Amino acid sequence: VWGLSRTIFLPDLPPPYTVSESNLRSTGGHRVSYIGFLPVQGAGGSDEVHASFASERRPRIFWQVSGPPMTRLPFVRKALEIAASLSDECAFVVTEGDPAGSRKPVRVPGGWRYGWCEISKSYFSACDLVVSRAGHGTVAQCVLSSKPSLLVPIPRQTEQEGNAAKAALMRVALVLGQEQLHPGTFRK
Repeated sequence: VWGLSRTIFLPDLPPPYTVSESNLRSTGGHRVSYIGFLPVQGAGGSDEVHASFASERRPRIFWQVSGPPMTRLPFVRKALEIAASLSDECAFVVTEGDPAGSRKPVRVPGGWRYGWCEISKSYFSACDLVVSRAGHGTVAQCVLSSKPSLLVPIPRQTEQEGNAAKAALMRVALVLGQEQLHPGTFRK
C-alpha cells in the first residue's frame, strides 16, 4: 500500500524531531508529509480521587500502564512497589490499562489504583510526572502537554525503544529499562 500511495501522511513531527524516526527510515522519501501529532482524544472529568490528587502538595505521579497483558502485569507490580516505597514523598495514581478492569479507584499504599481509568486525560493534566511505556501516542501526548515523563519501553520492543531513545535525545523524557526500575532509581 505504501508503494502505491502518492502521499503518505505521518502523524509525527518533521525531521529532525521525528519521534518514530527509527521505524520510518524507508517510508517513501519525497512522498512523505509530516502532519504533526494527532490531538489526544479521551475522557476528561473528575471524581473524588482526582480532586484529591489535583490538590495534593507532594509531587503527583500518574503511572499509565498499557500494552499486552503479559507486559502490563510486571509494570503494574513495579508501579505498586514504588508507590508503596515512596508513599511519604509522592502521591501516585496507577492505571493498569486493562479495558476489562474495574473503573472504580482502589486505595493502595502510596495512592490509588484503577483497572481502567476513564478519566486518564484529567490525571495526565493534573500530574507533575507521567510514567509510562514508550508508545508513539503516549510520547506525543507528553510532548503536546509539556509533561515531563519517565519512559519505560516494553523490553525487547524495538519500536518503543526507538521512540524512547528519540524522546531522551530531544530532552523531553528520561528513559529507564524495566529491569532498572526500582524505588532507588525512581527516586533519583
